[in-house]
Amino acid sequence: MFVIILFFSSLILIIYGYVVRAYSIYFFWESRDIGWALLLLTIIVFLVKRIKFLKSVKRNRIAEKAIVVMICFILFVQSTLLISFSNHEAIKAVKDYIVNSEIITDQIGKLKSIYIVPLGSISTTKQDNGNSFGEIRLALVLKGEKGYKDVKFFLTKQSGFSKWNVVSPYW
Repeated sequence: MFVIILFFSSLILIIYGYVVRAYSIYFFWESRDIGWALLLLTIIVFLVKRIKFLKSVKRNRIAEKAIVVMICFILFVQSTLLISFSNHEAIKAVKDYIVNSEIITDQIGKLKSIYIVPLGSISTTKQDNGNSFGEIRLALVLKGEKGYKDVKFFLTKQSGFSKWNVVSPYW
């Protein structure tokens, strides 16, 4: 019964997340991402119960265990990305870019908050002389006074420079 409640709760959150975007309802846009994470947790709970059942009837449980490990790995990577991105210099560069961008300010108004979507990539290289360079792709939900917007940002950092530069936001 618990798994069924989790499953339907995650589906409601996912559907709500897509509906609010489609109809420009500016409340709880994080629901889509929370719903997907909850769905993955629901699958883990279901598979753990299935593993216990298969153990009691002495059947093979390797596939279920492998799926649980893969889902746990996905959730671990997403959590690591959220933690590493939340205090990263790139987020500060994006905030500065948003504040100075007339296009974004016209669409969402004054920025109230930023939600980091657990998608993206980071690639940095540190050289022997201490300089670093790389690129970052961030997916963000920008929450402003007028509305919300899903925006992806591409940032680069050149060797010898200390700041990340926003190359482009794309919708």
